[in-house]
Amino acid sequence: MGIKVNTTTVYRYLDKLCAEHVVIKYPDLNSDKAVFQFAGEEKKCTDHLHLKCIRCGNVVHLDCDFMGELKEHLFRDHGFRLQCSGDMLHGICKDCENKSDQL
Repeated sequence: MGIKVNTTTVYRYLDKLCAEHVVIKYPDLNSDKAVFQFAGEEKKCTDHLHLKCIRCGNVVHLDCDFMGELKEHLFRDHGFRLQCSGDMLHGICKDCENKSDQL
């Protein structure tokens, strides 16, 4: 026997998990929908940006050494403190780009 849960309860709990940085909410660029991702035990996803391919939907974690340098530059030179939680850059991944080059 399954447990029945109201949809509103599910989204309310997801909002709570987002506020606690346990789950990250990404808006879908092409609709009013969203995607939720578990942030991991260390919650590292709040420390870097993410790349999402607009063709295939693949998400890549931009967990590179330069993120600290980028954050420092933005604050030092622009007075802007970058917060990466839920931030997504959209573009076309290499695989999709290669597929379109072959057409």
